[in-house]
Amino acid sequence: YKSVAFCLNKAEAYKLTVSKDFRALLRRSRTKITNDTSLQEARAIRFAAQQASRQTHHSKKTFHICKSLREELDFLTALMNDFSIPLSTFIGHIVPREPDFVAAG
Repeated sequence: YKSVAFCLNKAEAYKLTVSKDFRALLRRSRTKITNDTSLQEARAIRFAAQQASRQTHHSKKTFHICKSLREELDFLTALMNDFSIPLSTFIGHIVPREPDFVAAG
């Protein structure tokens, strides 16, 4: 998880250096929403946060995948490809139930 965050920080740092609009979005999104903040202002702050996040996560810039991220990705790929590990189960097998009635029959 830390490796992914590291790569996203690199993407954000890149956007900060090249985009004036991105810097304005980040500045706006870091404004605190308090009880005194109007509804319209709060919506604008949330929208700025959403747009800044979208620009960070949908960056077209390519980045070097560090060794630790590659190891994490390989580990997750191995888990996903191992069919002996059940990745889903019925909810009834997870939730313990205690009957609170007697069935007729």
